[in-house]
Amino acid sequence: MAAESGKMPRAIWILIIALASLQPLIHGIILYAPPVGTVPTGLDIPDSALFVERMGMFPSGFASPYATCQAEGGEQSLAYYSVPHLWLYGALGLVHQLLPVNRFLFYGFANGLGALFYLWVVYRLLRTVVPRQANFAFVLFALGGGPGGVLYLLTGFLGFHQHPAFETYFFRFAVYDLMEGPHFNPVLYFPRLYYT
Repeated sequence: MAAESGKMPRAIWILIIALASLQPLIHGIILYAPPVGTVPTGLDIPDSALFVERMGMFPSGFASPYATCQAEGGEQSLAYYSVPHLWLYGALGLVHQLLPVNRFLFYGFANGLGALFYLWVVYRLLRTVVPRQANFAFVLFALGGGPGGVLYLLTGFLGFHQHPAFETYFFRFAVYDLMEGPHFNPVLYFPRLYYT
């Protein structure tokens, strides 16, 4: 089996590259060819504004547009960057300064590289843990819809969709699972480089 040998199958590489290409592609579309009627915010997720802005933390001397006029540190303070993952974006910004690329597009490429590395590591882990099933397990992991999709199908099969409170309670689960939850679907990790 390919999973047992030292070589990664070509189909797995194609899947990894295709999924990792989503972020640069999304950023390129948003930047250069947004769909008709799209409001030009330049964001693929709400946090993108913060991440792209934090890419300029070192050149700006730790300035923050979120500092109020009453902030003790004024407009510039190291305290505004106390969350460690923001430093990752600061380092990304330093690399960006060396390249003649749009900051938002560069951020998308960085997310894509993070996704590529993340998926490669997951495959290597699966190949170590379950060598005979690594290919199948990886495809399920990479393309799976997470437990939310399975739970929705199961609750439909059991007839719970007709209950008047179903939408209210299932919405809470879906929001948690898809936005701020365990993120079993790996594509949900990709817009946040610090996850990958």
